[in-house]
Amino acid sequence: MQNAFLSLWERAPRLDPRGGRVESLLMTIVHRRAVDLARARARDQRQQLAAPPDDPEVSAHLQQVVDEAAAEEFAQVADDREALRARMHDALATLPWEQRQVVELAYFDGLTYAAVAEQLALPPGTVKSRLRLAMQKLRAAMPPRGAE
Repeated sequence: MQNAFLSLWERAPRLDPRGGRVESLLMTIVHRRAVDLARARARDQRQQLAAPPDDPEVSAHLQQVVDEAAAEEFAQVADDREALRARMHDALATLPWEQRQVVELAYFDGLTYAAVAEQLALPPGTVKSRLRLAMQKLRAAMPPRGAE
């Protein structure tokens, strides 16, 4: 969090107050830093596992354990991603076309509010409103895992 606030402080002179809420920018910075940290930790763990121990029997056993764990983890992630994809598809299908179109352009195609507004020939405020309403409906349609 401290790094996120420091980054925001350093960017303060370049921020446009009309560009959005500071809270949103701060949460984006925190999210990206958390992802970077998780990736760095995973990379460090992979590097530690890549260094084989001196004993060949221990090395072979560890490789087997790692392979089995990786296979189980991969299967779990694949199942989770498929389930999430199905839930997302079902939730998106409940949205009115105008809201679904804005969500797809903003989140799946990675367009900014302004780019979505330009592509759909809508005012940016309309795009923001439709996106806000869509996200509220998606949150309601997709409760967190385990809350169903």
